[in-house]
Amino acid sequence: MMTSEVSARIRFLNESANLLFKSAPETSRYLMTKRNKLAWDNNVDIAETNLSKTCNACGTLMIIGWLGAISIEPGIPKRQKRQRKKVEIKKQQPRILIYECNTCHRKTRQNLGSRLITVKERKSLRISSLQTQCLPNKYESEPNTQNISMLASSTRKRRRTKKNTLETILEQKRKPQSSLFGLDLMDFLKKASSIISQSIEVDSNAALPNHLAWQNIFNDWDTIVANSNAFNFAIPLSVPSRIRQSLHQAHAAGKSSLSGSKSLDFAELYPSAAADLQIKIINKAVCFGQGLALMATFSSDGLKILFAGSYHNGNAYTWFEPHVSQETGEVDFQTFPNFLEALQAAFDDPDAYA
Repeated sequence: MMTSEVSARIRFLNESANLLFKSAPETSRYLMTKRNKLAWDNNVDIAETNLSKTCNACGTLMIIGWLGAISIEPGIPKRQKRQRKKVEIKKQQPRILIYECNTCHRKTRQNLGSRLITVKERKSLRISSLQTQCLPNKYESEPNTQNISMLASSTRKRRRTKKNTLETILEQKRKPQSSLFGLDLMDFLKKASSIISQSIEVDSNAALPNHLAWQNIFNDWDTIVANSNAFNFAIPLSVPSRIRQSLHQAHAAGKSSLSGSKSLDFAELYPSAAADLQIKIINKAVCFGQGLALMATFSSDGLKILFAGSYHNGNAYTWFEPHVSQETGEVDFQTFPNFLEALQAAFDDPDAYA
């Protein structure tokens, strides 16, 4: 598998697991386990922080203090003896950082290396280095007095220059500064900070409702569906991350809605003050996720058709009801594609999931 495909698949599994972490924890753990296995098989190093590490056994997203605990196991020193000198030397084993998952109660160990040097050892090293420097060397030549005097004079000159420089800076600070157009560096810094804060406020808008990317996604929807599958929702990488996150969340919610007993409320997935185009595309993403999950959930086409028909209402339900036998529960359509073709033909709509 190509590196780009592996990284894209790992990124999708990671984002899906994080989105479903609270609403569907079992699905989140399953997706995270698949992500870890895919990364392990392809020798991909996944960067994780100590505050959010995944359990390698069950795939739980271990938030330290909530779903996981952390502890440090100190290294146990081993004693060895020298042969030349009868002095015992302590060798410190590396410390171990232990993560414990509160779901499966398994532990993951990470080597932290050897311990740090203590203050007492630091002092002993400093004293030994000083004693070594103070030992007389009979082969060392006597210092040249001329060189010492030259070094002393250059040191005095540097001190005098440094003092003059500090006095000059203080004097310039006391005088009123008159810069060009009455502006100084602080004015430019204030302007930059205001621009940054303004851009942050614009980006913090729910899902960029007025962005041109929404219209591009609507126009290229058939291509996106053709390139997508149950594991990868092929939203172009050029789409802003806020929009991609909103659509991935809607797509994942659609796939996981079939496993729950409670029906999915599409309005819960809409951002605040959502535009009409946003609502249409989010509905498409949810229905597309439900369609993919529908294909994988039911073994027979008859169950797929009955489940899809249960979501119909109004004229669609009136059209669907005569095709189901009230006594046996059998449907008139032989396959699920035949059901979709008949539904499209009845309402003259190319999108059967709309």
